[in-house]
Amino acid sequence: MKIESISPVQPSQDAGAETVGHFEGRSVTRAAVRGDDRSSVAGLARWLARNVAGDPRSEQALQRLADGDGTPLEARTVRRR
Repeated sequence: MKIESISPVQPSQDAGAETVGHFEGRSVTRAAVRGDDRSSVAGLARWLARNVAGDPRSEQALQRLADGDGTPLEARTVRRR
């Protein structure tokens, strides 16, 4: 499944969107119109700005990802109990 947009708008508020799943308590919908993608990306950027601001480690990790460096994700290890 390809996720076309992630929107903080609840499905009841957006009658044209088809809910295809949930992620971190948010509904994942398919964009009905190409313009919806831009607003969803803008909303995601606002959410990241609010939740990452002030945390230098998160900001650095996001900047590395934006620059195309995937090592922060690949270098993670999972603790086994």
